[in-house]
Amino acid sequence: MGGSSKTFFMHGLPGSGKDLQLRKIQARLGGSDIVTIASVGDDLLDPEIARRPRAYATYRQEKVGGNLLPDFVVNAVVEEWFLKEPHPCHRGISGSGRSVNQARFVHDLSLELGYTPVYLFIDFSEETGVERVRIRGRVDDAEATYRKRCRSFYEYFPPVEEYLTSRTDLFHKVDGHGTPDEVFARIEPYLHAGVLT
Repeated sequence: MGGSSKTFFMHGLPGSGKDLQLRKIQARLGGSDIVTIASVGDDLLDPEIARRPRAYATYRQEKVGGNLLPDFVVNAVVEEWFLKEPHPCHRGISGSGRSVNQARFVHDLSLELGYTPVYLFIDFSEETGVERVRIRGRVDDAEATYRKRCRSFYEYFPPVEEYLTSRTDLFHKVDGHGTPDEVFARIEPYLHAGVLT
């Protein structure tokens, strides 16, 4: 069983602002001493790829190409992050749970370590995402690659959502359109209601 500490799992299309909203939750709940956050791709996988380029060469190509990485690769870096970091009051992570196997692994790991899993799905349109990534300009944000990543999301997320909603009632969809502050204003009622705090 999870405790009063929580892991916030952010889901949504690429470019939906998952990491930005995690930073806003972190700031709202008291800063980095209270909430430790990470993006699986940027904070966990990319450093591993840089540290061991030959070992991770194939996975780097898959990531840049918009393909999903194998479950064992993602689960390994997520588990290392959970076990390596000091035990904060809360955690927040994006980019995990992209298959039912990943979702099961991180859900159970979170509970095992004393965190209650809370899921926020930022719901917004692919076309809005296209406009955002044109501005963002990351290497994996070419429009064709972005749309490929979206197609992957449409394939993998429905069974993940079905699995998660069968395991918990702490799965929440949030309208992701508008400014970051407007989106966070839709998340905040959950904080005030005690769902995320």
